[in-house]
This record gives sequence, C-alpha cells and structure tokens, in this order.
Amino acid sequence: MKEPPLSLQSLLAVVLVLWLIGSVGLLVHYDLPGGAGEFGDMFGAVNALFSGLAFAGVVYAIFLQRMDLALQRKELAKASGASLRQLHIQLQQMAINDPDLQEVWHYAELSTHKARKQHAYVNLVLSHWENNFATGTLSERQLRTTLGRYMANPVFRAFWERTQDFRSSMATGGDATAKQFHDIAQASYDAATPKVND
Repeated sequence: MKEPPLSLQSLLAVVLVLWLIGSVGLLVHYDLPGGAGEFGDMFGAVNALFSGLAFAGVVYAIFLQRMDLALQRKELAKASGASLRQLHIQLQQMAINDPDLQEVWHYAELSTHKARKQHAYVNLVLSHWENNFATGTLSERQLRTTLGRYMANPVFRAFWERTQDFRSSMATGGDATAKQFHDIAQASYDAATPKVND
C-alpha cells in the first residue's frame, strides 16, 4: 500500500499548534484566574486538546481505511478477470480434440483437423500469456520478448491474422491491460510479418 499524502504525526502536530495558538491567545487577552473555580475551568482547554487529537486520529483512520478499500477493489477486479480468463482456457482445452466443439469456435473454417487443433492451442497459449500479463506474473518486457519470438511462427501468425479484428474489438471493450496486451501482440505480429516490396 502506498504511503498516504498526510501522516498521522503531521495531523497531530496541526491540532497541537492550533490548540497552543488558542490557549496563548486566551491567556494574553484575559487575566490569570483569581479563584479555584476559574482555575479549574482552565482545564477545559486540555479537554479540547485531547478531543482534537482523538478527532485527528479518527480522520486519519478513515483515510487509511479508504485507501485500503480502494486497493482491495483493485485486487478483486484483477482476480475476477483472471478467473474469467481461466474459464476461457478450460473451454479452449475442451475444443482441442473435439471436432464438434471446434465448430463452436469457428475452427471449422480451417481446412484440416491439424490446423484446427493448432489454432485452438495458439488461442490457449495467448490466453495464458494474457492472464499472466494481467496478473503481473509476466512483465511487459517478457511479454514483448515472448510474443516477438513466437509471432515469427507461421501458425501463430495465421491465427493472429484470422482473429486480430475480433480480438481487437474485445480488447477495446475491456480494461486497459487487455488493450495493452492486444497492442503488444499486434506490434509483434506486424514486426514478424514479411514485408511485400512494391
């Protein structure tokens, strides 16, 4: 958790300074107390100090709790995305060896059973890398290196060429990490695709 912009010590120091300014101001404008009752009333200022310090502590605790909740929400969203990608991976695994299920994923468009299995496998691998990138177990540098290496493979390039428009539309509607993954994959594909000279 990152450090809050305002520390508890600064907050307590502000309360103490304000209390001192108020106390000195009262002593300057008024005479010293004459009787025991008036002297006892002066300790009300000490109560005000402790009340101010307690209030500063409560404000700081609420501030820390708010930061903690924001962090928890972020982690929960990350975990939820990882679970959805894991489900996608399981669905792809089921389709790898089942021609009937391959039709659901539009793999039937491919001419051979081997090509359908390879495209389903590439989809699995890319989903795995995207999941690792989203959860932070695969850095951007590692992702660029990995995609740069495997996009040189004709099967990876054929899969990406066939699915890049659909994947682009899905990434655009997703979170920033999904968009970043797609942009890196697209750049790797573009770099690995042989250029046709005019």
